[in-house]
Amino acid sequence: MEGGFPRPSAISILGDVGVGKSLLCRQIMWNALSRGTNVLFYLTEESLDETKEGLLRYGWDIDIFEKEAKLRFVDIFSKGVKIAEESVLEPEELMKKSFNFFEILKEGHDYFFKTLRGKNLLVIFDSLSTVFLVMELKKALSFLQNMKMATRAGRCVGITTLHTKVHDDKIENIVRSFSDGIIEMKTIEKSGKIIRHMNIVKMNRTDYYQGICSYRIGKDGFTFSKQVFE
Repeated sequence: MEGGFPRPSAISILGDVGVGKSLLCRQIMWNALSRGTNVLFYLTEESLDETKEGLLRYGWDIDIFEKEAKLRFVDIFSKGVKIAEESVLEPEELMKKSFNFFEILKEGHDYFFKTLRGKNLLVIFDSLSTVFLVMELKKALSFLQNMKMATRAGRCVGITTLHTKVHDDKIENIVRSFSDGIIEMKTIEKSGKIIRHMNIVKMNRTDYYQGICSYRIGKDGFTFSKQVFE
């Protein structure tokens, strides 16, 4: 893409479970922090401790950014674990208590306006699949709309992930329609080898490569190529 993600914008990264969506978000986060952009990162599928452990595998030590308030994590996953430790609840009730719509939006609002005072911000929400699995569809759509409006209010980039082949086509199509940009990640098996590739389906207000890009994951994270990795 010419000049990176357009600002403001709501970007969705779509792909099957295990293709590397979360890791791509973490590498985007690391690159943004290294270039001076503040990051707000929502975790719904693993704890902050697990995330930090995974980041260190690639040499991404984020402690200094947290101490300087340039990085803020909202650990929704661990909140659910704590509630489950304190009481026995039906799965639906547990998710409702741990996934408070108002608190999630307020956390982002306060960080942007009170802590950063309107400075550059990248927001990452990993993953939207949790939203659609725990919320009624109408409420989930309201949450999605509020997140997109927040990117406009803060003139920031918001990135979300969504697992494909987990939800019905209606949900995937809704996410696509709400998004300013869509990145799809896929894996295929060829001659006993796993071939990974991605493509930018759309990206409003900027020029971008419209072909298929191969990628592999190594000790430094993602490596991309317009050629197929063998």
